[in-house]
Amino acid sequence: MEKRILFLEKEREELINTIEIMDKNLFEIQETVSKLEHVLIKIVENSYTEEFNSDLEYILLKHDVNTEDSYNAKMLPLRMQKAYKETGIAPTFQEFHNELLEIIGIEADDKENIPTTLTTKLLKSYHDDKDVSDLLTVIPAILLNK
Repeated sequence: MEKRILFLEKEREELINTIEIMDKNLFEIQETVSKLEHVLIKIVENSYTEEFNSDLEYILLKHDVNTEDSYNAKMLPLRMQKAYKETGIAPTFQEFHNELLEIIGIEADDKENIPTTLTTKLLKSYHDDKDVSDLLTVIPAILLNK
């Protein structure tokens, strides 16, 4: 019985050491990714600001939007379609844009820096997608209310 206890204690210590090593490695990877994100954002800002300010993926990265909010931002047209189907009322373009910025977590004073072309690109990407464009009848209605 004592041998078994000693064996289990040794196994436990080895597992703790392994977890500590993995935790350190994970931290190093997270730090590296964070530095790479910072450098990438600086490169984009210095080279292509206007073009990238209307790119949803860039905005999500720049504002460090969490995965759930990223998903919700990308799925906003689908949510609006559901509401449109139930009520028959489409949001205006500005309402859609404001909702998108709210999901992303853009502060009121920073909203002027996010052009409406961001919203236009998102809506057009769904509108131009042959697999879903027929299902999302709300998109033309939103684009007409621009």
